[in-house]
Amino acid sequence: HGTELWDQGQFGKSGARMHPYNTRINLMIRHPHGDGAGQQIDAFIQNHDIVPTLLGLLGVPHAPLDGDNLWPLVTGSVGDDALRERDHVVIGWSVYASVRDRAWNMLIDTLHPERELRLFHLTDDPEERRNVASDYPDVVGRQIGRLEALLGGPLPAVYQHRPSPGVPATPGGLRQLRAQALQPGERWVGSNQV
Repeated sequence: HGTELWDQGQFGKSGARMHPYNTRINLMIRHPHGDGAGQQIDAFIQNHDIVPTLLGLLGVPHAPLDGDNLWPLVTGSVGDDALRERDHVVIGWSVYASVRDRAWNMLIDTLHPERELRLFHLTDDPEERRNVASDYPDVVGRQIGRLEALLGGPLPAVYQHRPSPGVPATPGGLRQLRAQALQPGERWVGSNQV
């Protein structure tokens, strides 16, 4: 991913600022035989699609994986319908989520969804500067529904880990998190036994 270089008045990146400059990844694949040379694909893909794609190109059989083989999008082969029908993407970072489709990007704190919920209409505001969440409650509801379907339950989210900015994802960091008292209103299930 990228990083903000004063795009919206800040340097760096954070989960609360999941705009394209922080989340968009340009994926390039060079096939050794030149297959698909020059093709450009406009599709919602994510990092977890890369492994099934590479295994498919190498002809390596594998158990089902979270992602999809992207190569049929390049070749136009049968079997790319699921990828072509992928009409949105959900991105998570710390406690924040972005639910993006062609027309909208909703940013939300999954532990406190009432705080700073933001919705951007990408057609009218491609730089994502004007929060229009209060003007489009139906769109907010649809995007939240997509997120809750992925999470398997309603917001606020309950995680199997305790997302906490500033604590390293190391055994020592996890022990440090488990030693902290729950904050008022905080819910989590600790399953990382390190």
